Amino acid sequence: MKRTKAFFLTILAVMGLCSCGESTEVKPVKLAEDYKTPAEFTIDGTEYVASFTREGADMWECEITAPETVSGMVITCSGESARIEYKGLTYETDRGNIPESSAVTMTAAVLDKLISQKGVTYLKNDKGDITATGQIKGQDFSAKIKGGKVKSLKISGEVSVKFT
Repeated sequence: MKRTKAFFLTILAVMGLCSCGESTEVKPVKLAEDYKTPAEFTIDGTEYVASFTREGADMWECEITAPETVSGMVITCSGESARIEYKGLTYETDRGNIPESSAVTMTAAVLDKLISQKGVTYLKNDKGDITATGQIKGQDFSAKIKGGKVKSLKISGEVSVKFT
């Protein structure tokens, strides 16, 4: 009898351990549509620090503050136009001329998709952390969300962003 009881307790313990770390699908997370947040980008091993601002559905601004070689560069996208300012020089163009694969435009596109909640899967683990996954412009992404705010995201393993 003791052996049978010990056997069943062992089985229950193993089953309990196996269930740790499981994720369950949850409803989409509502994110603020307008905000300003510091961001730390890592692109191909190089780290950048920036201030990322969203003002409305079609207006983004990213001001890079580090490294020193690009500090002060401001990239603004509004409607169909884009503007890049750096060291007193300004370049204005159609938004379509900004490379879709740039870290700034990819980050903006992922955040727009998370705000729209379309084509995104939300999973919650047993610790209450939410991971949102999807695709943007043919690239896979995942985002960590806590307290209704995006804390970090990864795009195709090449770009990672931490929001502080």
